[in-house]
Amino acid sequence: MYAIDTDVERRMFWVTARGFWSVTTITTFSTEMLARYTAARVRHGPFAVLTDVRDMPIQTSETIDKVGMLVSQGLKLTAAPLVLVVGSTLAKMQAERVMGAPNCRVFTDMDAAQTWLEEQWPSARGGKCPAIGPGRAAA
Repeated sequence: MYAIDTDVERRMFWVTARGFWSVTTITTFSTEMLARYTAARVRHGPFAVLTDVRDMPIQTSETIDKVGMLVSQGLKLTAAPLVLVVGSTLAKMQAERVMGAPNCRVFTDMDAAQTWLEEQWPSARGGKCPAIGPGRAAA
């Protein structure tokens, strides 16, 4: 399950994901995320991305490989910050294997992630990653 929220004023994508993902889920998400990011970038310029995956368990290596492919494709589109907030040190180590570019960071603490993001992308100030909650549209 995931939600992708766009904040054009702050030039931010706020992504929230949870649960155990199949290769089909990550493929669907990747297609949607890349399409939405590309469309927004064409109209408004680059966007930073903060992804909250604290409610995701450790994923299979096949799924992580697909995440790596998504990050690689994303890095071709932007040098803006790409931030991932995970729920454990083990998840952080898993994510850091695919988030190795200078504009990418992985955090276990949302406040630390937000602070770093705002230092790198001042227009993110005042924005907060929306949570998936009751009544929210999520894939």
